[in-house]
Amino acid sequence: MGSQGEYEMNGGHIDEAPRPAPRDIASQINCNRPSVNDPKVPQWKRAMLDKKRRVEEAKQEEKERQKQEEEDKWKDVPAWKRKILADKEKKKAEEAANEKEAGKGQVEMQAKLAAMPEWKRNIMIKKIYFDKPVTDENANQKNN
Repeated sequence: MGSQGEYEMNGGHIDEAPRPAPRDIASQINCNRPSVNDPKVPQWKRAMLDKKRRVEEAKQEEKERQKQEEEDKWKDVPAWKRKILADKEKKKAEEAANEKEAGKGQVEMQAKLAAMPEWKRNIMIKKIYFDKPVTDENANQKNN
């Protein structure tokens, strides 16, 4: 055994070999997977892998094309205006998502009402109608 000084000089490790970094270990691992060009791989699997590779390449190209279009779109716009316009677009997207969600809720409610017996449906419609806050649109419907 070494002395206390040796322990401190080795960083608290006595007679230990330095451990390789995890990335070094990963590079040394051999996966033993056959390549696509290996004759042992069936033709159907080669075709599937080739198709998968082409789809991934197409997605990557589409992403790059959209990124380039976005850069071209904002090329001549000052930074302060970009921020304002980006905020407007974000707000519009949120409103569209909220409207879509509200429409989805109405569709679900209509489906639920359609599945109910008529007497129960009428009660639910009255309940829904009277629970709504009074607006100009509701007032016009009530008067007609």
